[in-house]
Amino acid sequence: MFKYDIVEYIWFVSGCKSFFAHEFTYSSNSSIEVEVTPVLTDKVVSVIDSQKEVVDNVTLENGIRIKWFEHGEGGKLKYGDCAIIDYKVALSDNNIVDGNHLLKKPSVPFLLGFNMQTPGWEIALMELKVGDFAEVFIPAKLARGIKGIKGLIPPNADNVLRIRVLENRNPTREI
Repeated sequence: MFKYDIVEYIWFVSGCKSFFAHEFTYSSNSSIEVEVTPVLTDKVVSVIDSQKEVVDNVTLENGIRIKWFEHGEGGKLKYGDCAIIDYKVALSDNNIVDGNHLLKKPSVPFLLGFNMQTPGWEIALMELKVGDFAEVFIPAKLARGIKGIKGLIPPNADNVLRIRVLENRNPTREI
């Protein structure tokens, strides 16, 4: 069982509805418990697993650090954009805790500015452009903070996001 905030659940269902069977129940703490059963069997190969040299980096005032392996040629992402991303999230011990490969999808949509993930994601993605391949260090206070996610992400855990921004699509009602 994975626990998702309501917004994350809505994103998950709308982006993955045709690829997964799921059951959910509401709990008293305003979160949804979701049991996800993949129905796809093809192995998804992530483009973010490749090893590359760092070509640029920046440290933001809030502690987020971004290392670019490739700079994209596309436009910078902004509020309201629907970025198509390939990503993995690891803890400082390199344990992978999230990623589109876990959903058996080559990429997933991410709508900027609507709190689909942690504040660190929102801040970091608005520093990226279409085509960027980067590693983002997100301090715990901008990740899951003191709550963590029971059984998955411990409290006060820094996150490392490896991400490739594949494209920027206009949001639609199509799934």
